[in-house]
Amino acid sequence: MSTIRRPHPRPLLIPNGTRKHNAEQVQIQNSLSSNAGNLTPDLPKSRPSFPVVQDDEPCWSKIGKYILLEKLDGCNNTFKAVSSRDGERYICKVFGLDKYQKSLTPYFRVGSHEYIREIHEIILGSTNAYVFFDQNHGDLHSYVRSKKRLGETEARNLFSQIVEAVAHCHESGVVLRDLKLRKFVFTNEEKSSLVLEDLEDSFVMSEDDWSDEMREKHGCPAYVSPEILNAGKSYSGRC
Repeated sequence: MSTIRRPHPRPLLIPNGTRKHNAEQVQIQNSLSSNAGNLTPDLPKSRPSFPVVQDDEPCWSKIGKYILLEKLDGCNNTFKAVSSRDGERYICKVFGLDKYQKSLTPYFRVGSHEYIREIHEIILGSTNAYVFFDQNHGDLHSYVRSKKRLGETEARNLFSQIVEAVAHCHESGVVLRDLKLRKFVFTNEEKSSLVLEDLEDSFVMSEDDWSDEMREKHGCPAYVSPEILNAGKSYSGRC
Protein backbone atom coordinates (compact mmCIF):
# COMPACT_ATOMS: atom_id res chain seq x y z
CA MET A 1 0.00 0.00 0.00
CA SER A 2 1.62 3.24 -1.16
CA THR A 3 0.92 6.62 0.32
CA ILE A 4 1.96 9.96 -1.16
CA ARG A 5 2.15 12.80 1.30
CA ARG A 6 1.43 16.28 0.01
CA PRO A 7 1.01 19.65 1.74
CA HIS A 8 -2.50 20.71 2.79
CA PRO A 9 -4.32 22.72 0.09
CA ARG A 10 -3.79 26.43 0.52
CA PRO A 11 -7.10 28.31 0.72
CA LEU A 12 -7.76 31.20 -1.61
CA LEU A 13 -9.38 34.37 -0.34
CA ILE A 14 -12.31 35.97 -2.14
CA PRO A 15 -11.25 39.55 -2.99
CA ASN A 16 -13.51 42.19 -1.48
CA GLY A 17 -15.90 43.77 -3.94
CA THR A 18 -15.39 41.34 -6.81
CA ARG A 19 -18.74 39.61 -6.29
CA LYS A 20 -21.06 42.62 -6.31
CA HIS A 21 -21.58 42.25 -10.05
CA ASN A 22 -22.96 38.73 -9.90
CA ALA A 23 -26.68 38.74 -10.65
CA GLU A 24 -27.63 35.36 -9.21
CA GLN A 25 -27.29 34.27 -5.61
CA VAL A 26 -27.43 30.85 -4.04
CA GLN A 27 -29.27 30.87 -0.72
CA ILE A 28 -27.17 29.02 1.82
CA GLN A 29 -27.81 28.98 5.55
CA ASN A 30 -24.90 29.87 7.81
CA SER A 31 -25.62 26.86 9.96
CA LEU A 32 -25.19 24.33 7.16
CA SER A 33 -22.52 22.19 8.74
CA SER A 34 -23.97 21.49 12.18
CA ASN A 35 -21.96 18.81 13.97
CA ALA A 36 -24.77 17.80 16.37
CA GLY A 37 -24.40 14.18 17.41
CA ASN A 38 -20.87 13.83 16.08
CA LEU A 39 -17.99 13.15 18.43
CA THR A 40 -14.76 14.98 17.82
CA PRO A 41 -11.99 14.38 20.35
CA ASP A 42 -9.00 16.60 21.04
CA LEU A 43 -7.93 17.93 17.67
CA PRO A 44 -4.29 18.29 16.62
CA LYS A 45 -2.76 21.41 18.10
CA SER A 46 -1.07 22.12 14.78
CA ARG A 47 -4.22 22.19 12.67
CA PRO A 48 -3.92 24.85 9.97
CA SER A 49 -5.41 28.30 10.34
CA PHE A 50 -6.15 30.64 7.47
CA PRO A 51 -6.74 34.38 7.17
CA VAL A 52 -10.19 35.67 6.32
CA VAL A 53 -11.26 38.50 4.07
CA GLN A 54 -14.49 40.46 4.32
CA ASP A 55 -17.18 39.80 1.75
CA ASP A 56 -20.54 41.49 1.44
CA GLU A 57 -22.85 38.45 1.29
CA PRO A 58 -22.60 34.95 2.79
CA CYS A 59 -22.62 33.26 -0.60
CA TRP A 60 -22.88 34.14 -4.29
CA SER A 61 -23.32 31.95 -7.33
CA LYS A 62 -19.76 32.68 -8.47
CA ILE A 63 -17.03 31.80 -5.99
CA GLY A 64 -13.59 32.61 -7.35
CA LYS A 65 -13.33 30.81 -10.69
CA TYR A 66 -16.22 28.47 -9.81
CA ILE A 67 -19.95 28.78 -10.48
CA LEU A 68 -22.20 27.03 -7.98
CA LEU A 69 -25.07 25.10 -9.55
CA GLU A 70 -27.90 23.12 -7.94
CA LYS A 71 -27.68 21.34 -4.61
CA LEU A 72 -27.03 17.63 -4.56
CA ASP A 73 -30.10 15.63 -3.58
CA GLY A 74 -30.42 15.28 0.17
CA CYS A 75 -27.38 17.47 0.88
CA ASN A 76 -28.11 20.88 2.33
CA ASN A 77 -24.53 22.12 2.14
CA THR A 78 -23.27 20.41 -1.02
CA PHE A 79 -23.50 21.83 -4.54
CA LYS A 80 -22.52 20.91 -8.04
CA ALA A 81 -20.00 23.39 -9.39
CA VAL A 82 -18.25 24.17 -12.66
CA SER A 83 -15.06 26.05 -13.42
CA SER A 84 -15.68 29.19 -15.46
CA ARG A 85 -12.22 28.81 -16.99
CA ASP A 86 -12.17 25.30 -18.40
CA GLY A 87 -15.65 23.86 -17.77
CA GLU A 88 -14.39 21.17 -15.40
CA ARG A 89 -17.03 19.86 -12.98
CA TYR A 90 -16.57 19.80 -9.21
CA ILE A 91 -18.42 19.20 -5.96
CA CYS A 92 -18.51 22.12 -3.50
CA LYS A 93 -19.19 21.72 0.21
CA VAL A 94 -20.00 24.88 2.15
CA PHE A 95 -19.07 25.25 5.82
CA GLY A 96 -19.34 28.10 8.28
CA LEU A 97 -15.94 29.64 8.97
CA ASP A 98 -16.25 28.72 12.63
CA LYS A 99 -16.69 25.02 11.81
CA TYR A 100 -14.82 24.18 8.64
CA GLN A 101 -11.43 23.45 10.20
CA LYS A 102 -12.95 20.96 12.63
CA SER A 103 -14.93 19.34 9.80
CA LEU A 104 -11.83 19.03 7.61
CA THR A 105 -9.47 17.79 10.33
CA PRO A 106 -9.81 14.13 9.20
CA TYR A 107 -8.71 15.10 5.67
CA PHE A 108 -5.66 16.90 7.03
CA ARG A 109 -4.84 13.96 9.31
CA VAL A 110 -4.93 11.24 6.63
CA GLY A 111 -3.06 13.31 4.04
CA SER A 112 -2.92 12.10 0.46
CA HIS A 113 -3.91 8.56 -0.48
CA GLU A 114 -4.85 6.87 -3.74
CA TYR A 115 -8.22 5.67 -2.45
CA ILE A 116 -9.27 8.65 -0.35
CA ARG A 117 -10.76 11.72 -1.98
CA GLU A 118 -8.57 14.80 -1.64
CA ILE A 119 -9.53 18.42 -1.31
CA HIS A 120 -9.01 20.18 -4.62
CA GLU A 121 -9.24 23.77 -3.38
CA ILE A 122 -10.49 25.85 -0.45
CA ILE A 123 -11.83 29.38 -0.87
CA LEU A 124 -12.61 31.50 2.18
CA GLY A 125 -15.20 34.28 2.38
CA SER A 126 -16.10 36.29 5.47
CA THR A 127 -18.78 33.88 6.69
CA ASN A 128 -18.32 30.63 4.73
CA ALA A 129 -15.59 28.31 3.53
CA TYR A 130 -16.07 26.74 0.09
CA VAL A 131 -14.33 23.38 -0.24
CA PHE A 132 -14.04 21.93 -3.74
CA PHE A 133 -13.58 18.26 -4.62
CA ASP A 134 -13.29 16.53 -7.99
CA GLN A 135 -16.54 15.28 -9.45
CA ASN A 136 -17.27 11.56 -9.10
CA HIS A 137 -19.00 9.03 -11.34
CA GLY A 138 -21.55 7.61 -8.94
CA ASP A 139 -21.41 5.70 -5.66
CA LEU A 140 -20.80 2.02 -5.03
CA HIS A 141 -24.22 1.45 -3.44
CA SER A 142 -26.08 2.56 -6.58
CA TYR A 143 -23.70 0.58 -8.77
CA VAL A 144 -24.22 -2.68 -6.87
CA ARG A 145 -28.00 -2.19 -6.92
CA SER A 146 -27.98 -1.65 -10.68
CA LYS A 147 -25.72 -4.64 -11.35
CA LYS A 148 -27.54 -6.96 -8.89
CA ARG A 149 -24.35 -8.98 -8.44
CA LEU A 150 -20.64 -8.51 -9.15
CA GLY A 151 -18.25 -11.06 -10.56
CA GLU A 152 -15.50 -12.34 -8.27
CA THR A 153 -12.71 -10.50 -10.06
CA GLU A 154 -14.53 -7.17 -10.04
CA ALA A 155 -15.65 -7.56 -6.43
CA ARG A 156 -12.12 -8.42 -5.31
CA ASN A 157 -10.68 -5.37 -7.06
CA LEU A 158 -13.20 -2.97 -5.51
CA PHE A 159 -13.02 -4.58 -2.08
CA SER A 160 -9.22 -4.34 -1.99
CA GLN A 161 -9.47 -0.59 -2.63
CA ILE A 162 -11.96 -0.22 0.24
CA VAL A 163 -9.68 -2.15 2.59
CA GLU A 164 -6.66 -0.01 1.70
CA ALA A 165 -8.60 3.21 2.26
CA VAL A 166 -9.94 2.08 5.65
CA ALA A 167 -6.55 0.72 6.75
CA HIS A 168 -4.85 4.02 5.93
CA CYS A 169 -7.45 5.96 7.90
CA HIS A 170 -6.93 3.72 10.93
CA GLU A 171 -3.15 4.01 10.67
CA SER A 172 -3.57 7.80 10.60
CA GLY A 173 -5.77 7.85 13.71
CA VAL A 174 -9.08 8.39 11.92
CA VAL A 175 -12.00 6.06 12.70
CA LEU A 176 -14.81 5.87 10.14
CA ARG A 177 -18.02 5.86 12.17
CA ASP A 178 -20.54 5.44 9.36
CA LEU A 179 -18.86 3.10 6.92
CA LYS A 180 -21.13 2.04 4.05
CA LEU A 181 -21.13 1.57 0.28
CA ARG A 182 -22.52 5.05 -0.41
CA LYS A 183 -19.32 6.58 0.98
CA PHE A 184 -17.24 5.11 -1.83
CA VAL A 185 -17.50 6.78 -5.22
CA PHE A 186 -15.98 6.04 -8.60
CA THR A 187 -13.29 8.25 -10.07
CA ASN A 188 -13.66 6.96 -13.62
CA GLU A 189 -16.49 6.23 -16.03
CA GLU A 190 -15.41 2.58 -16.28
CA LYS A 191 -16.26 2.26 -12.57
CA SER A 192 -13.11 0.38 -11.69
CA SER A 193 -11.44 2.89 -9.35
CA LEU A 194 -12.90 3.99 -5.99
CA VAL A 195 -12.21 6.67 -3.40
CA LEU A 196 -13.63 7.15 0.08
CA GLU A 197 -15.43 10.44 -0.34
CA ASP A 198 -16.60 11.58 3.09
CA LEU A 199 -14.54 11.87 6.28
CA GLU A 200 -16.44 14.64 8.03
CA ASP A 201 -18.24 12.48 10.59
CA SER A 202 -15.12 10.51 11.46
CA PHE A 203 -13.69 10.07 14.96
CA VAL A 204 -10.23 11.67 15.11
CA MET A 205 -8.10 9.97 17.74
CA SER A 206 -6.17 12.08 20.22
CA GLU A 207 -2.47 12.27 19.47
CA ASP A 208 -1.78 12.10 23.21
CA ASP A 209 -3.08 8.60 23.95
CA TRP A 210 -4.10 7.27 20.49
CA SER A 211 -7.18 5.65 21.99
CA ASP A 212 -10.01 4.46 19.76
CA GLU A 213 -12.40 3.64 22.63
CA MET A 214 -15.89 4.80 21.72
CA ARG A 215 -19.40 4.68 23.21
CA GLU A 216 -21.49 6.61 20.69
CA LYS A 217 -24.18 4.78 18.74
CA HIS A 218 -23.41 6.33 15.39
CA GLY A 219 -23.95 4.66 12.04
CA CYS A 220 -26.40 3.45 9.43
CA PRO A 221 -28.79 0.76 10.81
CA ALA A 222 -28.16 -1.47 7.79
CA TYR A 223 -24.41 -1.52 8.43
CA VAL A 224 -24.00 -0.97 12.17
CA SER A 225 -21.84 -3.54 13.98
CA PRO A 226 -23.27 -5.54 16.94
CA GLU A 227 -20.94 -4.04 19.56
CA ILE A 228 -22.31 -0.55 18.89
CA LEU A 229 -25.79 -1.75 19.91
CA ASN A 230 -24.65 -2.96 23.33
CA ALA A 231 -26.04 -0.31 25.68
CA GLY A 232 -23.56 1.31 28.02
CA LYS A 233 -20.52 -0.57 26.76
CA SER A 234 -17.51 0.88 25.01
CA TYR A 235 -16.02 -0.61 21.86
CA SER A 236 -12.95 -0.27 19.69
CA GLY A 237 -13.62 2.01 16.74
CA ARG A 238 -10.99 0.33 14.57
CA CYS A 239 -11.94 -3.31 15.22
